Amino acid sequence: MTGTTSSVNAPRNAIFLIIDALRYDVMQDAESFAALLPNLAKLAKSGFVTRAVANAQSTQFVLPSLFTLSYPLDHGGYNTGIRMRPQSFVETLRAHGFTTALYVTANQIGLGDGYQRGFDIVGTASDYRTQLEQKIARVLYYPIERWRRGELSEAGVIQIIQDDFGELLDRMIDALAEHDRSIWPAFLNRLNSRIGEGCQAERRLLAEDPKAVLRKLRDVAPGVYWRFLG
Repeated sequence: MTGTTSSVNAPRNAIFLIIDALRYDVMQDAESFAALLPNLAKLAKSGFVTRAVANAQSTQFVLPSLFTLSYPLDHGGYNTGIRMRPQSFVETLRAHGFTTALYVTANQIGLGDGYQRGFDIVGTASDYRTQLEQKIARVLYYPIERWRRGELSEAGVIQIIQDDFGELLDRMIDALAEHDRSIWPAFLNRLNSRIGEGCQAERRLLAEDPKAVLRKLRDVAPGVYWRFLG
């Protein structure tokens, strides 16, 4: 985190940068830090660099804890991001008068997991194909496999799909209308707009015939699911 305050009455500003796989030992030596990451080094000179230890080894596990100061397996676990978790630090900052903005390209802080909570401005430049693939492969495949083995009822797996998959579809649809898309390259804009139309059709299908969606999730490879929306 970096921050600057030139006087007691000066505006308070903070920038939180989450950079995957950037270790503290890269930043603790000032000379090496300046050579490897000059822009970050300039920011750090106006603030501070401090060591922080995460309570897990993977981004997916760490982010819920980072945003809400809760453990990875609290509040239903990490597969739902912070959707089920108490107030995030962003919501706390906004409640104390900060204007908050999120600009992110990391799929782990993607749509459907609640990380946008508390932000006044949201700009996500993620590929919707990857958003769909990761949700299916990392979250939905497990209950679908349990259903196939007879360990979970059809009604049970459909409820999970309607909750988790439905939330992702809703957030992708909303993002096209509400988020700052000025940082999207033209190709990403065209691609996500096309997928967004498919998400609307898929959302209707999920409401009208959830068994059809379940069969597709079972039979279609996650990486190409976007081609079969609706």
